[in-house]
Amino acid sequence: MTGQDNTLMGIDPVRFVARVTIECQTAVLVADGSERKAHDQGFVRDVHGLPMIPGTSIAGLLSHAMTSVSDLEPDVLRPIAFGSTPVSGEMQTEDGGDPGASTRSMASRLRVSDGYFHDASDRPVDQDLGELEEDEVTRLGRQGSHRDRVRINARGTADSRGKFDALLCPKGARFTFELEFVWGSPGEAEDEATRDPDIGKKIWDMLLSNLAGRQTRLGQSVRSGYGAFRVVQVQEAIHWMPSNDVWGTISRPGYCNAKLCDYLAVTGSFRTKPAHFAPSEIVAKDSTLGTIQLVDMCPEDTWYFGGGDPTEDEDITPVSEAVILWNAPPTNQPGYVSEAICLVPASGIKGALRHRILWHLRRRNDCWMELESTENDPANAVLKEMFGEVKNDAGSETARPGVLFFDDLYLDSHSDVSFTHNVLDRFTSGVRAGLLFSEKTRIGGQLDGVKIEIDLAKAARIDPHGRAALMLALDDLCAGRLSLGGGVGRGHGAFSASLSLDAQVQDWFENKRQDQVHG
Repeated sequence: MTGQDNTLMGIDPVRFVARVTIECQTAVLVADGSERKAHDQGFVRDVHGLPMIPGTSIAGLLSHAMTSVSDLEPDVLRPIAFGSTPVSGEMQTEDGGDPGASTRSMASRLRVSDGYFHDASDRPVDQDLGELEEDEVTRLGRQGSHRDRVRINARGTADSRGKFDALLCPKGARFTFELEFVWGSPGEAEDEATRDPDIGKKIWDMLLSNLAGRQTRLGQSVRSGYGAFRVVQVQEAIHWMPSNDVWGTISRPGYCNAKLCDYLAVTGSFRTKPAHFAPSEIVAKDSTLGTIQLVDMCPEDTWYFGGGDPTEDEDITPVSEAVILWNAPPTNQPGYVSEAICLVPASGIKGALRHRILWHLRRRNDCWMELESTENDPANAVLKEMFGEVKNDAGSETARPGVLFFDDLYLDSHSDVSFTHNVLDRFTSGVRAGLLFSEKTRIGGQLDGVKIEIDLAKAARIDPHGRAALMLALDDLCAGRLSLGGGVGRGHGAFSASLSLDAQVQDWFENKRQDQVHG
């Protein structure tokens, strides 16, 4: 991306460039939107068939995460950094004349490349390599991680249109992309703030810090366990390319560390680092997330989360996934693929809590389940504030996200045990044909690291009944009254844990503590 755009030379004297490498902490789904026979959803692929992060996805999450800089609010900064287009009706004045500078389109000052997948050598796979030399990391990248999903209704069965599956980019995948931010020349529709080099540096630092924020997640279903990532490294260069026509006698900012010749020498390949790029430390922005931690979460007996592939010996198996690991391999390459690891999908915990919260809301409001639809009962409104809602034909006209974030969990240590089941004929007491089956379950182990993060800025709108219902559902889970996973009707899935709230979440719940005791 850098070194190839000569049309704007001298127009924007400062060019911030960073190559950013991220690592997926959970599986990620940036969906391609196409219909597939094998899967309902699949990830975007590059020319080699490997996962890819479109630059539009990266730009979108950065735009969404914008914060204030030097008394400039996000609504003011967003069009300056990301550009703007006049809305319908603003293209001309009432008398048919020119709309003026205030409503003209502005090009984005931020340019974002696509994110390219790393092979086992921990280098991005260039798109012009020709035939790809496959290794175990790229093989898993092409294969992806398969997830079965199901939405359970109030009667404990699959909801209408609630059974689907997805092919995800696996945990541990690394991607590299490039950000370029140009600054210094005010456009016709911009104010004099864009001449201040310090404002440009602050916006650039804010964009990078937002990448490392706890709330910054990639792709879809980020509140159901997908999309978490960490920044592995940032290689940065800030180029000074002055033009007297634009800046006059303004001196070179002290933070610039490169010149025009360095900018022009940068190639489009991400596999080699330009000599003048230097490592940069990112300070994550302050987060509005509070944390609910389930400490020492242990199963009381057997448990499993279903979705695994049947084997010759077991018809029902727990779900497990291979992940990509780095820097401690049994091979000569920096990256390698693990054996299948036990997975605790965040959606399994989120779904159980959602149903128990709804039950407590209806219990407290004396709204009991009847045969007729409960779509319009008050509990649903509170639940939508907490977990969000989707836009559909029969329901809401708008979509909105929830305020609770859940993460997938991967466990290294556990034991397995198998059970054989059959169904007896009520008349002959013999085994009914085709109804002899076996299941594999987990036993023992400890679920370290189970946490729920809550966006306290948006959670302020949740009413006292919703807060109390959430606390009661968490108490049920910690006391073993709310089972998780599959086979709960056969005695699986009871857990015990201790609840730990950070100070911000404690304050959010505090005025409901007494109400909860008498609930």
